[in-house]
Amino acid sequence: MSMNRRDLLQRLGGIGAAGTAALLATPARSATAGAGNSAALKGPYLDLTTGVGNKTAMARMSGDLDTAKQKQSWFSGVVMAVRLDADIEDLFGFEGLSSSRIQVQTTAPI
Repeated sequence: MSMNRRDLLQRLGGIGAAGTAALLATPARSATAGAGNSAALKGPYLDLTTGVGNKTAMARMSGDLDTAKQKQSWFSGVVMAVRLDADIEDLFGFEGLSSSRIQVQTTAPI
């Protein structure tokens, strides 16, 4: 089956219209969620409205909570230049490895 450009654009337009209709049919987010004072910031384990809760959340995302274990990760990306009246340019790529281990500190409160 061959498809010409007109058929392709019509089908893509139909998909876009269906996606827009689905997006408009979803209920809007409440203003409290956007303001950052939602009840979702407080849970049974973490309270993200406090410094201690944020510290625990960051530790859980960046390391293993078992202090005897290390977590290794790999990352890569591209640094780009954005200037007025010019195309976006790739400057250079980078790759790296990281290793982290959590240590319990009892003398440094937040």
